[in-house]
Amino acid sequence: MTASLYPITGEHLFTIFSDKRFQDHMRILGNPLDSHERTFEVLHSLSSDAFTITPVAEGTETRTIPEHYPPSSGTLKREDDLFWAGEDTYCLVDMHSHPGGPSAPSSVMFDPLDDTYVGDLTLLGMIQYVSRSSHGVITSPLAGIVSSQKKKKSSSLLLFQEKSVLLLDELLEQEGLFDGFSVYAPVDDVARMMESTGLYHAVGVRCVDGKFPSLQKCLLERFAFTPRKIGTKQH
Repeated sequence: MTASLYPITGEHLFTIFSDKRFQDHMRILGNPLDSHERTFEVLHSLSSDAFTITPVAEGTETRTIPEHYPPSSGTLKREDDLFWAGEDTYCLVDMHSHPGGPSAPSSVMFDPLDDTYVGDLTLLGMIQYVSRSSHGVITSPLAGIVSSQKKKKSSSLLLFQEKSVLLLDELLEQEGLFDGFSVYAPVDDVARMMESTGLYHAVGVRCVDGKFPSLQKCLLERFAFTPRKIGTKQH
């Protein structure tokens, strides 16, 4: 484990989001004619500004990956670890699509068949658990949902981040958070609702051909963080 941990700034996030490979992937996720969810990740070095954008992976109509919520104790086997990226690398951004909408994340639900908790809001907890158990480091990963509608040429991006590591009970308390929303609620309304909980940083923007005209560096500053070793205080 390296002693110096690289800070993630709004400017650096803007560089990642402006990368041609990232924007090419966003065009794929925002395809309104697609019927399957798709996903990709941004894997980032703990010690430098180096990052890797993974290939786009095809999922199913309802889920991109098995979203098993981490156990309260024990460790994950690396061969079963969805987000294991290497000794000096962690998952910084996870993007997936909701073809045909909605722009809101799915609620946390218990799946009795798999004996697991599922839903988009469990994803960040899973990624953080891997960083803690594999590297002994606390990170603040970002999740993005790209939603599209067949009648519109553009798609939208909901980008969100937990302000602190949320416990399962806190996630379950958010069940029904978006019940009053239309399936096709504007993405900025969804972001404001998530911000109002006090638990998330969130922004909602329109995507045009894989780009984000209104996503400026100043908006991304709210997602800035520096990974820190377990046991050290947050500045």
